[in-house]
This record gives sequence, structure tokens and C-alpha cells, in this order.
Amino acid sequence: YGVEDGLTNMGVKVLFQDRTGFLWAGTENVVFRYDGDCFQRYGPAEGLPRDVALSLGEAPDGSVLAGYRDGLYQSRGDRFEKVPIPEARGVDSYSAIQFDGQGQTFIGTDRGLLVATELQQDKGMTLHLVPKPARADSPEAFGVLLERGAIWYGCGSGLCRRTGDQTRVFGVAEGLSKGKWMSIRRDGRGDLWVGELHKFAVLRRGSARFDASDPGFPVTAGGSQMEVDSEGRVLVPTVEGLTISTAGRFHTIGKRQRLRPPVYSVLQDREGSIWLGLAGHGLVRWRGYSEWE
Repeated sequence: YGVEDGLTNMGVKVLFQDRTGFLWAGTENVVFRYDGDCFQRYGPAEGLPRDVALSLGEAPDGSVLAGYRDGLYQSRGDRFEKVPIPEARGVDSYSAIQFDGQGQTFIGTDRGLLVATELQQDKGMTLHLVPKPARADSPEAFGVLLERGAIWYGCGSGLCRRTGDQTRVFGVAEGLSKGKWMSIRRDGRGDLWVGELHKFAVLRRGSARFDASDPGFPVTAGGSQMEVDSEGRVLVPTVEGLTISTAGRFHTIGKRQRLRPPVYSVLQDREGSIWLGLAGHGLVRWRGYSEWE
């Protein structure tokens, strides 16, 4: 998909599927919505900054949230409006907006983890910041992963796990080097993967320490935004293509399969199709994923 489909910026950094089923693509200076036929552009004329949308996600009322370094924006019809956020300037991370499906959205901001809750009678949403954990070395919050009973997020240069009102910070003592942890995913084997721009670590199921050894795949591209597919495989955008884990080993789909790397972003939609955002080559849909090759 490219210019002929209305996708006029070909560097696709972020992918998101909304509650209705529309696919959203954040590029290097505007956001696009794909309705299955063509791409609709959202830029300064529609209320968004001319900058990279670092995170796209769902608000508690089902509208779309776009996170930028200078603020948070919410869709209202065919426009976006800036949302005042308490004490914070904006979102400085990929994968930083996650809806829990139960009325709350968790957002990583430059001043901490922000919780958005829908107000009754369609009166918007209320936002509050979670207090900075005592062991965190700065208030910044980055990527977010929601699991039953727990919230994982990058906090300062470490990783936080919040259960109820208690927060545990993982850091050097647990084998996790300092980093801006923007991507957090759990694979089908139960291993927890964390990634930032230049490094990865994994907390194996049943282990108390992170393994920060080289995972053995190419250098990542974009914001290192991992995805886990419906079979529990980790998908990683890299400079050589899409890297996929199978039974604990990684292989890369790239030029040999006629994919034009680097891959910036990856998403598996609710119908099972894999979408890949490329660096300068638009958007690719992988048909027949896991069915034929």
C-alpha cells in the first residue's frame, strides 16, 4: 500500500487497530486511517502536530489516542483535540498507550504512568498520575503491557510491575541493565521480553533474573516495537526484515521473500493478517500468514 492508496508518507512507524476495526498508521509527520479501501490523512489541519506519533491506542470510550512528545491527542469525529494531562508534557515512547478493556487506559508519559478513566454520561475522561515508585531513578514511564492482575511498564531506567497499589522495580540487581524499555511482551512460552532501541532482555518463565545475552537477530529498526502473534511467537521489526521466534530460535523474513526492509512496525489484526510498516516503502499486508508460504 502506498501513494496510489492515499498513503502519502511511506515511512510507517506505528500501527494500531481500533475498536471498530480501522487500521491506523503513524508515519514520520502525519497519521493515516485505513478503511479497507483508502487511507484518510490526519495532520495539522485535523488538529495533530507535524511530527511522529510515537504511540497510538484506545481511550476508555473507544476513541483513538495519539501520543506525541508535546502532548496527548484524542479523536473527535474527523478531528483530534489536545487532552490536558496533569503535570506531564507528553508521551516519549512507542507502545505507551494500552486499554484494559474494562474502562481504563494506561499511558506512559514523561512524568509517570497516567491512568485515564471514562466519566459517566459521556462527560469525557479523568486522568491521574500513578506515584513514582521509590526505587525508580526518574519519574518517566515508557512502554506498557497489561496482564491479568498486573501492569508492566518501563519506569526510569528500569522496569516496573504494578499489582494493586504495590509496585516492584526490576533493575541491575535482577540482571536487567539500564534502558528506556519501550516494548514489553510475553510470548506463548510464558517468557517476558523487554526491548528498547538497541538492546533486549528476557525474563524466562520461572526465573527470578533477566537474561540480557544477545538474542541472535539483526539490529532492530524503528522503535523496536515487538508483537506476539496468535500462536505466541515474538515478532520483531529489524533492518533486515521481520524476525520471528519459533521454538526459541529466530529466523528473518526479508529480501529472499521479496520483503523490502527495514521493517519499522508490525501488527497482527483481529482477522489474523500481519501488517508491516516499512521505512520508505509504505505498508505491507502478509496474506496467508501461518497457512502457506
